[in-house]
Amino acid sequence: KGVLIEHGSFANFCYGFIESQQITERDRAANYLQITFDGSIIDIFPTLVVGAELHIIPSQLRLDMSQLNAYMNAHSITLITLPPKVCEVFIHQPNTSLRLLIAGGEQLKLSFLPDYPLINAYGPTENTVATTYQRVDQVHGNIPIGKPLPNIWTYVMNSDHQLCPVGV
Repeated sequence: KGVLIEHGSFANFCYGFIESQQITERDRAANYLQITFDGSIIDIFPTLVVGAELHIIPSQLRLDMSQLNAYMNAHSITLITLPPKVCEVFIHQPNTSLRLLIAGGEQLKLSFLPDYPLINAYGPTENTVATTYQRVDQVHGNIPIGKPLPNIWTYVMNSDHQLCPVGV
């Protein structure tokens, strides 16, 4: 589907993501996701806005978690976004470079937590890819979608479009 995203929304996402994930010019981000997938902007544009280093993961490494991990360790990659199914397998690799792994696009199911922070990101394309984020600290049950990025508001409503109380 094609979704029009205005420049203001895109800029708001970039700066909110930079602030919430503390991305700096010292980071080395890797773009794993295909450029045709809207989630790819999570790694690309906030990285470029702060002047950090961006690596495009070669296609031959995308399905081999051992080679992907070796590449990330060799290039001191500190930040990457992976699809949940890939993330669920990748976190078993002995990575020494990551300071943040982001998963988003579908429900994340874990049986193991890595030694580095793992973020569960959620949001529809229409809201410039990511709306909420949650640091993952549990492996069982539903992993929450978290709180909104800076300068974004979320509302939980019932079937009658009435606001739900906290905890619903």
